[in-house]
Amino acid sequence: MTNRPLELPCACANLRRAARAVTQLYEDQIATIGTAGDAIHPSSGSEQNGPYITQGGLGELLSLDSTTLRRTLKPLVRRGWVRSSPGRDRRERHFQLAAAGRRELD
Repeated sequence: MTNRPLELPCACANLRRAARAVTQLYEDQIATIGTAGDAIHPSSGSEQNGPYITQGGLGELLSLDSTTLRRTLKPLVRRGWVRSSPGRDRRERHFQLAAAGRRELD
């Protein structure tokens, strides 16, 4: 008997399984520096898009719904890795990678 996973007839299911495997490898490596992988990717997304990005723009970039993104950003703001500022109205938030976040990302 081999340790190879069963092949599924659905390409989408196989792609999702591969994505989970890659994510697990990534999480294992990130854990060695004491940082959660879900903290790194919003930081890198905010860094790639100029001085600031809206929460909606960051969610679109990372393919995250607003609830998941908000839950992921909260500890980054608390740690001082990402700065949050109000947008044009109460519904809009802008995010920017802070110096501490830049050091963590590096």
